[in-house]
Amino acid sequence: MALPTIAGLTPSDWDIEIHDARTTPVDYDRKVGLVGITSYTADITSACEIADVYRSKGVKVVMGGVHVSALPDEARQHADAIVVGEAEAVWERLLRDCEKGELKTIYKSNTLIEMSDMVIPRRDLLNRSMYSSFYSVQATRGCPFNCEFCTVTAFFGQVFRTRPIDEVVREVKGLESKEFFFIDDNLSKISKSLNSPDGYREAIKRIHGVGINIVGSFILGLDGDSPDVFKRTYNFIMENKIDAAQFHILTPFPGH
Repeated sequence: MALPTIAGLTPSDWDIEIHDARTTPVDYDRKVGLVGITSYTADITSACEIADVYRSKGVKVVMGGVHVSALPDEARQHADAIVVGEAEAVWERLLRDCEKGELKTIYKSNTLIEMSDMVIPRRDLLNRSMYSSFYSVQATRGCPFNCEFCTVTAFFGQVFRTRPIDEVVREVKGLESKEFFFIDDNLSKISKSLNSPDGYREAIKRIHGVGINIVGSFILGLDGDSPDVFKRTYNFIMENKIDAAQFHILTPFPGH
């Protein structure tokens, strides 16, 4: 969602192309005026290498995202400008500075944005065949909890922000599909510290009952996990008919 949203924020007098370097090699000979890069922590080394090659050719590079916001000094070594925090508040100013040849080193959003009148992501710039879930919709940002393994609160804050319902409905109605995916970081305002597998079973049953699929995200390698965690996790997924699953190794991320 990051780059299509940035594209939606970009004035119409800019020509935009979105490239996913994880799937297709970068064509460094293609003439471009500005390169914007975002990356997961796991891919940041490759992202910095791409940035370095473009800069060696005289192309201006901007980097942003969660990792860059957590480690801005690292990113500044590989970019002409970095965006710290949410880009909505600073992106157009950055582009206009670039047009004038006055690109600054850091563009920092000091406040969390209000989630009203948000731009519609430019999904038309994506190759939809590359994604198993193409129609992603963001209705909230942040999370009321502060789990020590998660980067959400470090970047989006512990305040749970919501978009106006009518704006979410309008975006969903504009999609070319009746199947879409909410990428919210929380399904309900339940005290996570009190959650248990038994409680999840009932919640999953109710959610499935109204026709909503569930993507389960599981973290393995917590203190106290024993080898049987893999079998127990698998059994939980199968018994509760989780529709899709993601698995993560507990990793200390920047900012934690």
